[in-house]
Amino acid sequence: MANCNQNKNHSYLINVINTVKLIEKLTMNGVFVSFLSSNQVFDGEVALNSTSHPLNPKTEYGKQKAETENLISNFSPLVSIIRLTKVVHAGLNIFNSWVKKLKKNETITAFNDYFCAPLDIKLCTEAIYRITTQKFSGTWHVSPKNQISYSEIATLIAKILSVETSLVNSCSAKDHSKLEHIPKNTTLDASPTRKLLNLEFPIAEKVISKIAAKMEVT
Repeated sequence: MANCNQNKNHSYLINVINTVKLIEKLTMNGVFVSFLSSNQVFDGEVALNSTSHPLNPKTEYGKQKAETENLISNFSPLVSIIRLTKVVHAGLNIFNSWVKKLKKNETITAFNDYFCAPLDIKLCTEAIYRITTQKFSGTWHVSPKNQISYSEIATLIAKILSVETSLVNSCSAKDHSKLEHIPKNTTLDASPTRKLLNLEFPIAEKVISKIAAKMEVT
């Protein structure tokens, strides 16, 4: 996502221009397409945004996703827009870096005012699969009901690893980062998706605990 801001022209060519051309060509040939979008199409001022909430992206990545959404939304009934929150798995570099350091009793630093709404990658792909194969057009949200700060994630991982939580140095992203935007809220209202697909997206703490348990044994 940082690359979108650092290489705006190149990322715009890929994420907007070429993506729209591809979707248009596929739908004209009768192919159903699911476009994966992001919670970053919103400004993060409101929790659990509905699919009809006005778009107001604050990052270059979010702006590109929002523009693509607008361009493809009226293409045909062969398009679905699936907005995702933070997709997580045991292979994420940031989590693995923390685990390695914590196992060595080294300190780590995590932001206490930067949040995510973590999605289990298997459930996320299952939702995408069902929407796509059953050709559910429209806009859908895939998100847990709550969010968690990165310092809370780090602390939870430390507890599962049975190391001292004092090894987690909590700090403010506003003071110690160059992030484009620090949203107050990252969750999306996924209740229509849960009902449609008969899927539940676990709360943030359960998702992180499951991942941390896997990393503990590696």
